[in-house]
Amino acid sequence: MAKILIVEDSKTTRMVLRSILETEGHEIVGEATNGLEGFDMYMSLKPDMVTMDLNMPLVDGIACAERIKKKDPGAKILLISANVQAQLMVDAAALGLNYHVPKPISEKMLKNTVKCILEGEKPEENE
Repeated sequence: MAKILIVEDSKTTRMVLRSILETEGHEIVGEATNGLEGFDMYMSLKPDMVTMDLNMPLVDGIACAERIKKKDPGAKILLISANVQAQLMVDAAALGLNYHVPKPISEKMLKNTVKCILEGEKPEENE
């Protein structure tokens, strides 16, 4: 399965993501607590996919994703956030970040969206 990097400042959410993704057979290659760490870990670990919180200290998820995409335009990034503002999603879409899972995380939605990202498909609406 896929090698996944989790970029999330909440320890609880990191544990939830790890549990769900490992149950699906994915390998969690690293966990970063902010966008600065996330970028550095992405560059060193070269994961197949990243789960990225939007609201984090030091460097937020959009800025981190933008830095990753500049270095690796094919990067597969799943945005995860409890507080989604319209402008953030416009900024995300402009970067080609079209996958989002809201918090609290639905296990079914997360599994479906990760599968779609890895297979290059569009996730189904209203899951």
